[in-house]
Amino acid sequence: MNKILPFLIILILATPLIADSNDAVTQAKALFSQGKYIDGGNMLNNAMRDQSLNSLQRNQLIYSLGDFNNEYVGDFKSATRFYGLVIKSDLPEDQDIKIKAKEKIAAIEELMLKFPAQDKIYKKISNLSFQQIPIEQTQELILQLNKLALQNPDYYKIAHVHFFIGHNQEKVKNFGLAYKSFKKAVSIKPALGFYLPVSRMDFVLAKWRRQTANTGTWAVAGILLVIIAMSYYLSKPWKWIRFKHVIGGVVMLALWWGVFNISHIWLASRYVVPHDINSNPSADPEYPSATPGSYGGEIAGCLFVYGLVGVAGLYVFALGTSRLKSRWLVVCLNGIIGLFILSTMTTIFYLRHCDGKYETISNGREGLMYYVANDMYFRTNEPEASFLTNPKAFPNPMINNSPEDLKQWLLLHGKFDDPPKVEGGTK
Repeated sequence: MNKILPFLIILILATPLIADSNDAVTQAKALFSQGKYIDGGNMLNNAMRDQSLNSLQRNQLIYSLGDFNNEYVGDFKSATRFYGLVIKSDLPEDQDIKIKAKEKIAAIEELMLKFPAQDKIYKKISNLSFQQIPIEQTQELILQLNKLALQNPDYYKIAHVHFFIGHNQEKVKNFGLAYKSFKKAVSIKPALGFYLPVSRMDFVLAKWRRQTANTGTWAVAGILLVIIAMSYYLSKPWKWIRFKHVIGGVVMLALWWGVFNISHIWLASRYVVPHDINSNPSADPEYPSATPGSYGGEIAGCLFVYGLVGVAGLYVFALGTSRLKSRWLVVCLNGIIGLFILSTMTTIFYLRHCDGKYETISNGREGLMYYVANDMYFRTNEPEASFLTNPKAFPNPMINNSPEDLKQWLLLHGKFDDPPKVEGGTK
């Protein structure tokens, strides 16, 4: 009993240290299985900083980092390096973890020996993929990568191949195919983003959605154009149109002009520059979609033109349906087609002039009200042309290094939250 007691005491004291190391590895693996790769990697790296770890515990963590790079990331070079650190450690040669590390390196080397030709092709293509090359050459790379993936489904770098298929598809603007390739790569090596920039998958998905929306919208616009043309041709308005019909068209256009300007002037009058929108003096100023004709109102002018085209299209369609005998049918057809026309023109306007080109602030609103109550800010890259004609649109300019006469003029006419002091006082 006396001999066993010291052994039990030592075992009890050593157990927390062993448990801490095993707990970090176990918890990291659990995080990896949940897709929380950053958290799992941080857990292993933080555990490595513990100075109280013995050699076995530290090498268990290093071995786990090797497994992470090998199984989840696909960074076989880093995996080999981590396994190599375990092999070179002061652990006994017959230590289980050291034997496993040797087996892992041997398995990676075996794969390299199995696919030397594929590695050579992959290396060449991956290097070219990050270079600025002609579109024809990029398309040729896509063909070679697809061939490599099709003929070698068990290639140990197959995830990397799918990534570069996606990368090159993105370069030629095939965003749908690019997204599918990125997704395929991540399904094989879910933490590939630690090695290759698969984070672009979200950007590519957004581009794909915009591309699809743009194609679909123009397809609808084409169908509407055919419908309008057919209704106009079948009704043969050139045979019966009178002055009153022309007046009706003019009234419709005038109503659009009035509704647009009144509503837009009212909306522009409600605009208040948020304090933080130009808080960074080095940033380019930003503008709302302001009253048509004023600085910053160019986009609003485009919206007016799109609406004008939509109203004109509805007028031409209405001419075509005016010969129908059923008034209810005329009202329904004009209402439905009018809704489609104006919705299509609004969508085209948004995709061409707004999407991805503005910042939005909605004063903390959430849900549907975020979109109802938000303001759109369009950034201008060359404000100098209008600086002197509209200085209040450029709040808090940096004037310390400006010529004295310009500095005095800006203090008098510009907009400052806290006017700077200059010689002779502040104006």
